[in-house]
Amino acid sequence: MALPTTESVLADWRRRLSVTEDVWTVAVVIAPVLVEKGELREPLESIAARTGLTVHRVNECLRLLRKHACVHSRRGAEDGAPVYVLNQP
Repeated sequence: MALPTTESVLADWRRRLSVTEDVWTVAVVIAPVLVEKGELREPLESIAARTGLTVHRVNECLRLLRKHACVHSRRGAEDGAPVYVLNQP
């Protein structure tokens, strides 16, 4: 099976859920990291800074991506940051 690309991951997510602008903003920031590193270990504050959204809104967007099985969370990193990984089809 081919490894996912950022483009394939985002296309899959776009098919799975009706994406609001905020969710898409978060998705575009996190998808390349998930594809390249296999996981996302980044504090919500860092994602918020990169997207211009509030930490609360970033958390809501990540929750929606989890709810639609785009990502799932694993135990948190040592610094308390959440760890997200791609859901493989």
